[in-house]
Amino acid sequence: HADLVGRDTTAESVDVATSDLHAALEASIQEADARALDINAPLSSVLLESRLIPDPVVLLEVDRTLSTLRSALLDGPELAEIRTALQDHGHAVELATSGAKVFVRPEQYAAVMTAVE
Repeated sequence: HADLVGRDTTAESVDVATSDLHAALEASIQEADARALDINAPLSSVLLESRLIPDPVVLLEVDRTLSTLRSALLDGPELAEIRTALQDHGHAVELATSGAKVFVRPEQYAAVMTAVE
């Protein structure tokens, strides 16, 4: 009979330990969720806003491109950052087919190209 009582106590101890483990895991998950919410909420808001209020894209047509304008667009420091970003993403700044110049954020490129073709 004493042997059975010892087994019951061991089983209760395992049940208590398992229950404590589950409670600790649940508390840890809730804490991680709260921290993630604090970090992700502003980011999600910015992403949602950026989709709701799209950046305007301006299409400018020039009848004759002066060499100084072409040089400023393709070599000038004012557009160097966007040119580099486009090229880093494998996008052409100057289109081979038309000679048109494209200066948009890399994530806008595909949509702009679809719209102007």
